[in-house]
Amino acid sequence: MDRRHFLGGMGAAATALALSSCSDSTSAGSGAAAGPAAAPSSASTWSVVHRYGTTTVSGPPQRVVTLGQTDHDAAIALGVVPVAVGGFLGGSYTPFRPWNSAGLDTRPPVLDMQEIAFEKVAALAPDLILAVMSGVTKEDYAKLTRIAPTVAQPVDAEDWAVPYRPHTEHVGQALGRPDAAAALVSELDDAFAKARTDHPELAGRTAICAEVFGGQYAVLGASAPRNQFLTDVGMTLDAPLAALAGKGYNAPLSPEKLDLLDSVDVVVWTTEVA
Repeated sequence: MDRRHFLGGMGAAATALALSSCSDSTSAGSGAAAGPAAAPSSASTWSVVHRYGTTTVSGPPQRVVTLGQTDHDAAIALGVVPVAVGGFLGGSYTPFRPWNSAGLDTRPPVLDMQEIAFEKVAALAPDLILAVMSGVTKEDYAKLTRIAPTVAQPVDAEDWAVPYRPHTEHVGQALGRPDAAAALVSELDDAFAKARTDHPELAGRTAICAEVFGGQYAVLGASAPRNQFLTDVGMTLDAPLAALAGKGYNAPLSPEKLDLLDSVDVVVWTTEVA
């Protein structure tokens, strides 16, 4: 393959950055709203429908644990700082980035989500667990609900592949802040529309996100948030490559098929941390 574009985690980073720009700073672990725009619902309880049923939340929750890969991004943008967040890739990936930690006095502890440490989650005494951008199974969910009310993936979402709109709305509903979540989504929609207007040269360009970990290659599907970022800014997913993953998050790409990437205008790679 003679033409590759290494742009890192552009999609996830830009999405989270735009979300966090709407939120004010809070103190880590406080769980309190940062400002009027993030004011919680006046209701004392509310229900959230998700893949594994319906969860009733009593609010506003004060001790939120986020286990989904980017659930803390949406929570912090909505004015709620988790008491702990999920970490991935065995500690080689940090969930804290400039867009979600600039206003934190201290960073919440990170739970290694290679395998859910249920005992550590329980020790945090959460009153709400978010596992939205995750791959939690029905069995995992059953264990988590014995610890605290748990909100899992949206009904129609794939594991690890919840676009920013339903992701932000789902987290906002769980936190009792649906109006604030809708405002964040609207602001980000406007930002994407402006990007498309400002960069008409992106229209018609083909693009795809790919990964390489441990020498294994994969291509992301159309439902993966990083691929959706590319379409949100005006590009078009390479149809044959996106079809390999179907509705799933990604699909293996054998070394013999890497030349399929040569015809794509933009390839965004996620690689191992050096």
